[in-house]
Amino acid sequence: MRIIILLLIYITNFWFNSENKQVLGINEKEISSNIILKNKKNIEKLVQEFNVFLNNSAASEFNFYPKKEYKSNFVDLFFNKNVIEIKGFGNKKYKNWKKIKEADLEVFLIKYKTEKDAKTAFLKFKEFSKEYIHRSVGEPEIPSEFVLQTTIPKSGSFIFSTENYIVLLAKRCRGNRLNIPWDEYEELFLNKLNIHGKTIEVVHSDCGDGRFSRKKITM
Repeated sequence: MRIIILLLIYITNFWFNSENKQVLGINEKEISSNIILKNKKNIEKLVQEFNVFLNNSAASEFNFYPKKEYKSNFVDLFFNKNVIEIKGFGNKKYKNWKKIKEADLEVFLIKYKTEKDAKTAFLKFKEFSKEYIHRSVGEPEIPSEFVLQTTIPKSGSFIFSTENYIVLLAKRCRGNRLNIPWDEYEELFLNKLNIHGKTIEVVHSDCGDGRFSRKKITM
């Protein structure tokens, strides 16, 4: 008899909890999913943390779009109607500058409406980089110096697409703030962004290259 009573109590509690969840619109899978999403930092937050890691209390943000506080000719190459926001991250000592060179900051983020928009923009940039190499090498009637000054940062760059962003990691001819080889610096950056378990395609250049190269990196 006691077992039957306990069983009835258990069934009643189970039914009551289930009904409450339905009435309140509670879905356990949704709860679990929301917790994961809240705990997962977005790309911008991770880039902010990387900037603080490099610059400590001097870390700052620079707005290029829609707040047009600063301008960069190279970053403008990635702009189209699907861009929501363009930000740079670096040392606040450049805050009084209006024209920013890529090497002045640490990272640029171009945020698009969707992941597809970002991938499409990156594919177009890959085609542009191929055309750039073709022009500078195969068509001498177009001065390579002109092409260099209007397209590719002389100090180098490291560019890829992830989620709904195009990410531009800036380089400097004098080296990075950590004084480590650039390939180690690039790998560190990708780790800071929690890019693991997948292969990304990168368009990159080094100081003085005067051209873009492409490579795939598996993390």
